[in-house]
Amino acid sequence: MKKIALGIGIALILLLTAIWVYLMFFSTTNGEGGTFGLFNFGDTTDTSVPISDVPLVTDDEPVVDVYSPESLRQLTTRPTIGHQEVFLTPSSTPIIYFTEAGTGHIYTIDTFSGEEERLSNITVPVASNAAISTNGMYAAIQSGEGTNSEVTLVTLPTASTSLKSSSLPDLTDNFSFTSEGTLLYSVKSTSETVAKQYDFTTQTTEILFTIPFREAVIVWGGERTSNHLVYPKATRRLQGFLYEANRSSFNRTPISGYGLSAVGSDEYIIYSKQESGVYQTYLYSRTEDRHTRLDDSFIPEKCVFDVAVDGLMHAVCANSTYGSNMPDEWLMGRASTEDKIYSVNIRSGATSLAVDTMTESGRELDVVNLVSINNGFIFKNRLDNTLWMYDTQN
Repeated sequence: MKKIALGIGIALILLLTAIWVYLMFFSTTNGEGGTFGLFNFGDTTDTSVPISDVPLVTDDEPVVDVYSPESLRQLTTRPTIGHQEVFLTPSSTPIIYFTEAGTGHIYTIDTFSGEEERLSNITVPVASNAAISTNGMYAAIQSGEGTNSEVTLVTLPTASTSLKSSSLPDLTDNFSFTSEGTLLYSVKSTSETVAKQYDFTTQTTEILFTIPFREAVIVWGGERTSNHLVYPKATRRLQGFLYEANRSSFNRTPISGYGLSAVGSDEYIIYSKQESGVYQTYLYSRTEDRHTRLDDSFIPEKCVFDVAVDGLMHAVCANSTYGSNMPDEWLMGRASTEDKIYSVNIRSGATSLAVDTMTESGRELDVVNLVSINNGFIFKNRLDNTLWMYDTQN
């Protein structure tokens, strides 16, 4: 009985094999249905959607809604790590430069036409941080983090320069460009932090000043000769002191407090600190040696001085008052993110709500990396790293 079953099985296998050989080598595939028609599978071409109706998507299509009347606009859908407004000539229209996260590719956006163009295709693997010079000639792109990080220096193509790259000779994660195109950066040693500058023209480095502690935050000034703000990394459990440093001096300012952080201009410093269980914000006038307490609480990293309107600052916060858990909760990414944009008169200290970002965009925005532009500021949404613009002229 077993031999009969085995024989039937072998016969079935030989029959199926013969059918498969016939279909593969002798059956025609011409005409309606073809080979698939023998099994009633139908044609593999789906004609339900005409090809002419499928939109073509290219990298050159505008991503900026230049005709939008709204003051708050999203500029990119891809994640970004660094951005800057650039005037190629004093009379030219401004162009937004930004660096793509992960690749380090640099793009430009014309905010008047909405056109986007890739300017640099030099790939920096795991690109995590970037800065672009205001003259549009140079960029610095960090790859990785901590001791495994490296900074790639990129010379961007212009009328007088061609695209090329090199490596910064030092390890850093804190860098910024001056208006002249010089790169300012810091290097940590075992017990101190050294501030340096890199000149792209001569490809040389030079020490600017030394900070007598290692975990330092540097708020770089706009020039090599500017006073740069320095303070220990902020935490509500540690009393911080604010210093000013330049080529020839390292001096303490009359600003201190637990959880201290600050940003400044030539005339004013905005700073926040813990005070009786509230994260309180002050404006300090350098010329008048005067401290003004603001009614609303702001994280200084979410503030930027307007470059076009004298006496105006843009500040962002999720709540009018922050409690005793700041700034640690925000630094760790656990603070509320439905930010609102305020206008601050830096002479009187008066604040007024300009835009509720949730109401305006329908999105949660955690505003970081604010860069002042000719008519407002550009920033990154920390939740998805997309690039946005707040336009004060709309």
